[in-house]
Amino acid sequence: MRRFPPALTLPFALALLVSGPALGQSATTTTTTATSPTVGKPNMRFIQQFFQDAAIVDKQWYGAELRYQSGAVPPIENADAFVVAPTIAISPFKNLEVGGTAPYISYDLDHPRPRPGETHDFDGDSGLGDLTLWGKYRFYDSGGVSFTAGAVLTLPTGSDDDGLGTGEVVPGGFAAVRVKAGDGYFLGEAGVRLNQDATILDTEVSGRNSTFLGGGYIWEAYDNWVASGEVTAESERFDDSDSPFSMGSSDFRATGGIQYLGLAHQFLRGGISVGFSDGAPDFEVIFGYAYAF
Repeated sequence: MRRFPPALTLPFALALLVSGPALGQSATTTTTTATSPTVGKPNMRFIQQFFQDAAIVDKQWYGAELRYQSGAVPPIENADAFVVAPTIAISPFKNLEVGGTAPYISYDLDHPRPRPGETHDFDGDSGLGDLTLWGKYRFYDSGGVSFTAGAVLTLPTGSDDDGLGTGEVVPGGFAAVRVKAGDGYFLGEAGVRLNQDATILDTEVSGRNSTFLGGGYIWEAYDNWVASGEVTAESERFDDSDSPFSMGSSDFRATGGIQYLGLAHQFLRGGISVGFSDGAPDFEVIFGYAYAF
């Protein structure tokens, strides 16, 4: 088994950089923040589509998730992993959200094999993955409809030699809409990721611009209990025809989630997903905790 130490320094450093204005704002504000008509209770967010969601965090969100992935650890296929993913999201100004997440990954290949130039089998590794940063702006929020657009940037903080990252800067953009329907809200989102040619696990792969799409419904099923269902898909990210390792196939999965909001400023989150493509985990179990205000 891989060692599994915590890796929280980088995300919390990000929080210190961007939370100054928000902390000052929260310290001086004494009135109650109005709830957006397209969010319901503040900080009701989807499990898989956190940064793509059209919702904007109320003020600040500090969370962490533990995920077990079986069958694929995107972009690596035929692997199992435990992933710890701390996430920070802050709204320094109304309708604006910035955030980031840097996962710690511990994975094992289902079929170990040597990397090019080596004679011993490589069976997986552990370490910090790539850092993902995003910023988005909600430019419309009225009559139960909300539109948001933003940019996402992946930075190569994970080791590409060990399969923990791509070794490349990957920019992207996205847009999303939330629509009130009944007791909940529909979400639709779409975006593009400009994947670069990369050398992963000592093998060269050709990057392909991928599109990602998603949709779902979230609602408060019972008092303080929020349920969600969502479907997400991303097209092929890499051409791995010259690699002995399988990676970068399309990622298509469905996720059901449940969240408890009954604790002051705290959220308990969980979900299960099922994959329908080679690039998605066959199944994924998710546990999360967040502190938000």
